[in-house]
Amino acid sequence: MANNYFEIFQLKPEINIDLAKLEEQYLLLQSQFHPDKFVNAPISAQNKAISNSMVINQAYKILKNDLKRAAYWLKITGDIDLENEQNKFKLSPVILMEIMELSEEFNEVDADERLNLAKKIKQEIAANLALIAGFINQKQFEKAAQNLAKAKYLQNIIESVPLGHADSTLNI
Repeated sequence: MANNYFEIFQLKPEINIDLAKLEEQYLLLQSQFHPDKFVNAPISAQNKAISNSMVINQAYKILKNDLKRAAYWLKITGDIDLENEQNKFKLSPVILMEIMELSEEFNEVDADERLNLAKKIKQEIAANLALIAGFINQKQFEKAAQNLAKAKYLQNIIESVPLGHADSTLNI
């Protein structure tokens, strides 16, 4: 198995990946390494197949999600793991206030306004992802981590309130 999730699927480490290629590679790898194909193999081969399949599934889960992919890329490139408590980045009070106000607004508006606001938030997340990519490419990992933390807060706002039928139109 390859050293990192991008290599497993033969993808270049970056924010914007070819999701069709990811899906294609995932299905190909699962057809090769799925544990059901090793039912009659020795126990060691069965265990290896289970291990490989678990890594493939985890890698796919991470890479198909924009924010998880960005966090993983930051982790392997800049050695910053936002999931690790020691690496929690403190956002500026201004950004935290902006997020708090946006969250309150999101929770107070009616369904139609919430959908429009959710679309704007998704656009801001996309803009942050572009900034993250630039910062990682410039090896400005702290700035990338700050923008990723902000994007995660924004995503949490959207996920905090059900949008009903709108969820599928936002790719959330």
